[in-house]
Amino acid sequence: MTGQIGALLFENPKAGVARDVYWSVRIEFAPLLVADESGETDELECSASCEWLRLGVRDWRAIEGKVVEGGDELEASFYTVEHDLSTRTRIEIGDRRGDTFRVKLSMEIDYPGHYGKADPALPVTADVRVPFEGLDVYFGVVPGVEGRSSDALRAVAPFVDLSGFGEPRIHTNEFGISAYRLRPVV
Repeated sequence: MTGQIGALLFENPKAGVARDVYWSVRIEFAPLLVADESGETDELECSASCEWLRLGVRDWRAIEGKVVEGGDELEASFYTVEHDLSTRTRIEIGDRRGDTFRVKLSMEIDYPGHYGKADPALPVTADVRVPFEGLDVYFGVVPGVEGRSSDALRAVAPFVDLSGFGEPRIHTNEFGISAYRLRPVV
């Protein structure tokens, strides 16, 4: 099991989403073995993602001890072949060592299943140590942040203690979208 914690400065005034730092937790599991009617097994890559968490901290180290739980209003999903929503989620961000945290995750998934093996309350759990990868400020997503690191620092300063981060570096995500990433200073 692996994973990561990340943060993102984001806003969308048209959708009523206020500028803030939003956190995410992603856990990648060992492949899920699913047997078809003949008994032959398929390996399905699977992961869990909890996004758009508002933890209300200025210092990234202060996420230690935070607990978030909720039902359908908490954006949490389990991924195999499809994106299956969690109907109940609990995330505990535990003790910190350097830039890693112990994360305990429990989810209840409305799982359509494979080969007729649906489970409307599939339990998914994890207890894993994961790194905090840093805080991203995407170019052109937050008004006023274009191509200069000073724009990113100015935009994020009201929300975080900048002394907990190194200098912003350009980071490109898996979709080819560029951001300034502020990595944690341990």
